[in-house]
Amino acid sequence: MVEDVSWQQQDLGDLAADSVLSIVTKGDTTTLIYPEDGNTFRSMTSADGGSFVAHTVSVDDVTNLHHLRAVALPSGMLAMYSDNETSMPRVLMSSDGVAWTETDVTGLDQPADIWLLTSTADGVYAAGALRTGAHPNDGPFAAGMWRSADGVSWESVVLPAGVGGEGGAVTALAHGEDGIVAAVNSTILRSTDNGATWTTSTVTLPAGGELGRITGVAGADGTMVAIASTPGDFGDQRLVTLWSQDDGQTWTATVLPDSGPGSIGAVDGIVSVAGDAFWIATRRSSDLFGDGDDCYRDLARCARGSDAVLLRSTDGVGWDEVDLSALDTSGFLSILGVVEQPTGVLVVGTTRGLRGWTWPTDGAPPLVDTTSPPPPISEPLAEFDSTLTVGTVYRLPLDLHCGLRNLGNFNGKFWTVDPASAPVNPETGAGDDPPPDWPVAQQTLFGYITLVEPGTIEYSLPSGEVIAEFHPVDVRPALCS
Repeated sequence: MVEDVSWQQQDLGDLAADSVLSIVTKGDTTTLIYPEDGNTFRSMTSADGGSFVAHTVSVDDVTNLHHLRAVALPSGMLAMYSDNETSMPRVLMSSDGVAWTETDVTGLDQPADIWLLTSTADGVYAAGALRTGAHPNDGPFAAGMWRSADGVSWESVVLPAGVGGEGGAVTALAHGEDGIVAAVNSTILRSTDNGATWTTSTVTLPAGGELGRITGVAGADGTMVAIASTPGDFGDQRLVTLWSQDDGQTWTATVLPDSGPGSIGAVDGIVSVAGDAFWIATRRSSDLFGDGDDCYRDLARCARGSDAVLLRSTDGVGWDEVDLSALDTSGFLSILGVVEQPTGVLVVGTTRGLRGWTWPTDGAPPLVDTTSPPPPISEPLAEFDSTLTVGTVYRLPLDLHCGLRNLGNFNGKFWTVDPASAPVNPETGAGDDPPPDWPVAQQTLFGYITLVEPGTIEYSLPSGEVIAEFHPVDVRPALCS
């Protein structure tokens, strides 16, 4: 970390919900391109790392541009999106990122969802999912890729049959030193002859490891990094980094060590190269349905569900987590891209609008101290069907959808609430709001239980206030009785 250096922020305006950002670099000019509502998109240009200048572009005969993607060409820039009625790809071109014109193209004659673009010295590649059903709005889907030398005349690239499984799609795409690397779900392919032939790359997994969908890949000087998640439910997935030293021919996969709280995955994650480093932007998710550790430690983060994470590596092997506290304290940060500019590394994301933050040196920005894992929570978790000890305080997350009704099975008995002991008993499923001082996140109350005597369990708040008593019954009650 460099002393006396700080992030430099720039307000970049509004960003429509669910819009996807493309970052295009040509020389010392950076262009941010993203859809707005309706038939317009924003093209923002920055020369030599200076302030971005916004330009609004309208497109005829279209009602939304939410799948718009853009990439640099030798002669300018290209943007592509799928027509919202026919799902056929359409192409726009610009020489400066300011004035755009729609271009009549050939070869893009099949309905498709195109969300990946990359350019090489020999042309531009587009990839995503081909809509193969009788009606373009229905499945099934198949992995699809196209190539063009000029952005006007396109040809379909034939991918190996059976790769990626049923309903496959190209999920990551990048150019290497001497070829193209593409991921079809969890399989990595490589071509050195403009997509005429493909070889399946070798991926070495850790012992007992599994690989989910690969969501991003980037490379520089023969070293490449890709990201994926371990299979699992949301909140239980772990980030997998894949590292290649031979331009994508062979890969070593590693589950990223992380002490939490929560878990880092790769859903909607991106990987970039900027400032002599690799960057991964993804999210850390809270586990609402497990032991609730994250929620007992930080209820606000738990209520949000997930928080932005930015990782940095100088070699693609060892990763440090960037301290994002100087970028945002609202909890609404989402990182959309990282790019190198003449003035430093630019991180683009949203808080309550689109923002850019520049780190103006070659050194690492402030990092999170991950050497010390969070201390364990002193109260044990009350496992269902377990035996409670009189006088011991246990953690027990309780779903308030039906209110304070049924506690669960403990000490061989079913326990239900004594209504007289719970004068305040909100049912979130009926639209009731819990009191503001109750630690609730997404309808779950993160409180504590104590077996005060063999026939009584008290439920209390972190303050120690008892809000309900539960007693055993002979017959298991209905969930919302």
